[in-house]
Amino acid sequence: MEFFEFIFLGNAMDQWCLAFAWILGGVVAGRLVYRWFSRRLKRMTSRTASEMDDLIVDQIEEPIALAVVLLGGWFGYGQLEFGESVDQFMDHVFSIAVALDVTWLAARLLDSLVGSFFARVSKRSESKMVSQVTPILQKTLRAAIWVLGLIMALNNAGYDV
Repeated sequence: MEFFEFIFLGNAMDQWCLAFAWILGGVVAGRLVYRWFSRRLKRMTSRTASEMDDLIVDQIEEPIALAVVLLGGWFGYGQLEFGESVDQFMDHVFSIAVALDVTWLAARLLDSLVGSFFARVSKRSESKMVSQVTPILQKTLRAAIWVLGLIMALNNAGYDV
């Protein structure tokens, strides 16, 4: 029997190799996307007068790199067949992972934007109330985003929320 004809968990070795290649490719592509954000895009945004684009790029680089890795995992898993129940379970897993990644991106981005906005307002204001309320507002918004993200993840996975 040839190596690629060998069956493991109901899938031929060529399917396993292709799945592994997709997953490895997703990890490598995720690292390349992260490096591109870290080096090229940050260098481009540092040349602008606005700090907002620097802040946005800094906050979205890791969730986007994770999304690329998840995409590689999705395509890799698509090469394998385990049966309807396992496929349905993995659809739920990937659905939850994507929803949590989007939630992570939104939480990071909104937290930084709110912090940056109130830092500028605090500099112009003589009152210390803005600087004292900002952390409370940031934590409240972050918690609300995560709660909504978890509800969205569970809803996408097919649970009745």
